Amino acid sequence: MNMAIGQPRPNHIAELTVGTRLPLDQINDAHLSVILETISLAWSDLLAGGAPALLSGNEAEVNALLEPRLNHLCQTQPLWKDLIHSVHRGRESMSYNGAKIEGRPDLSLVFTAGNRNFPLSVECKIIDYPNAKRVGLYCTNGIARFVAGEYAWAHRTAIMLAYVRDGSSVTTRLVPHLAKCATASPDAMQTISQPAPRLDIHPTVQHSSHQRNFSYLSKAGDTPPGPINLFHLWL
Repeated sequence: MNMAIGQPRPNHIAELTVGTRLPLDQINDAHLSVILETISLAWSDLLAGGAPALLSGNEAEVNALLEPRLNHLCQTQPLWKDLIHSVHRGRESMSYNGAKIEGRPDLSLVFTAGNRNFPLSVECKIIDYPNAKRVGLYCTNGIARFVAGEYAWAHRTAIMLAYVRDGSSVTTRLVPHLAKCATASPDAMQTISQPAPRLDIHPTVQHSSHQRNFSYLSKAGDTPPGPINLFHLWL
């Protein structure tokens, strides 16, 4: 009997999590630094190449440039290739309970070690206020998906990547918006800590944490998922 879309699929989650304890261990800061620095390097290299889509294309067009560049670096950058096996654009993933089986985080970073069923999720958004690409979309179509367990539910960490075209910053745009969301009941962003710099990891990244209230279906997840730690890299 086929299960309707939107209905939990415990058998799918059980198969996905065989031999896995949830949530997965926190990604250590040294590895996170390599990831953020390499994404920044790839972006700088692409900008130097002058591809018009970087400054005028939609998210899919920009991601379609960033994905192969990051995969090229898997062959040439020692620290990156030791850490990351491959990068995938729009790789399908299941939500925490299997109710959604065709989620597509913008970029999925598959580690060389560990469970390849659980790549690191990178959600990408354009920030361009004159063209209606505002931080509200960054939150409702990005942060909220991590909070709800649609993306990165097995992980404690994920990345929010912004392609900034109007001079916006985390401090001037995201922090006030999250503060405003926190006055609502309920707070859809479930913010525990506001974005703050992490200079020990990357010169421009900011870190925020957000409560997750779902529970794992699998026996692999007797422990609650805990907060999601989001690292906001605005390029």
